[in-house]
Formats: sequence, C-alpha cells, structure tokens
Amino acid sequence: MKHMTTLTATLGATLLGLTLAGAATANWFENTEQQALRLFKAEDYGQAAAEFSDPYRKGVAQYRAGRYSDAAQSFEAVERPADLVEAQYNLGNARFQLADYAGAVVAYEKVLSADPKHDDAHHNLAVTRGMLAQVQQEQFKAKEEEKQKLEAKDKSEDKQDKSGKDQDKKD
Repeated sequence: MKHMTTLTATLGATLLGLTLAGAATANWFENTEQQALRLFKAEDYGQAAAEFSDPYRKGVAQYRAGRYSDAAQSFEAVERPADLVEAQYNLGNARFQLADYAGAVVAYEKVLSADPKHDDAHHNLAVTRGMLAQVQQEQFKAKEEEKQKLEAKDKSEDKQDKSGKDQDKKD
C-alpha cells in the first residue's frame, strides 16, 4: 500500500509538472499555421509572418508589421482561387504604401475586373489615381524648372562669351 501511495504521488507530481511546462511554452499540439495564427491574434505580426507558410496569411501579417515590400511579394505568390481577389486588393494596398502608385492602379483594376462591385477597390483606385496624377504633375514641374535653369545658364554663358569677344576686339 505504501508503494502504491508513493507511485500515485510520483505520477501525480510528474503529470502536474508536464501540465505546467506545457502551459509555459507553446502548445505542443499546435502546427506551425496554428502557432502563427495565435501569434497574429496576439498582434505579434512579425513573428506570425515568419511562421505562416500560406502566402496570403504571411502577406497580411507582413503588411500589419509594416513590411510592405515583403507583403507585396507574398500577395503576388498567392495561387489559391478563393484568395486571389483579396490578395490582389492587398497587393494594391502594399504598393500604395510603397508609393508605387502605377503598380497599385494595376492591382486595383485587376480586382475590379474580377469583382466590379468591390467598393473598397473602387475607392482606393480613385485615391491612387489622384496620387499618381499629383506625382506626375510634380515630376513635370520639376523637369520644367530644370529646363528653365539650363536655358538661363546657357543664356548667361552666351552673354559672357559675347562680352569676352567684345573685350578681345577692343584690345
């Protein structure tokens, strides 16, 4: 009887130790996708992105972690038909964050080709086209200003050449 009590106590202590050890670490019965989802829900997006193998989920975690270039690559790798439209939409968002407005427009247009009623894609496309137009206008202005500076410099050099030649004639 004494051995039975000792065995029961030892077994109970061992099970309690295993239970506490299991609670202190990640669940031993979770696969990597489940671990990644748990990390994502805990808002540890960077670590979740490292754990996810599914490109769509990985891309969402990378986007939330502010890793827009990585997220764009992940969204481009999505092949599962059920996720393609949302992957394209999120690809547009990632490209927008990277100031790749032309690339974002292409992604949003693909979304609208597949789902013409995607309200968020309509809205983001309009905003992105506005940003693209603004960037193009700023680039045009910068080129025009550079052109005017070069023309002014050429005129100034022409005047200096002419006054130098006039001075040579006087001598």
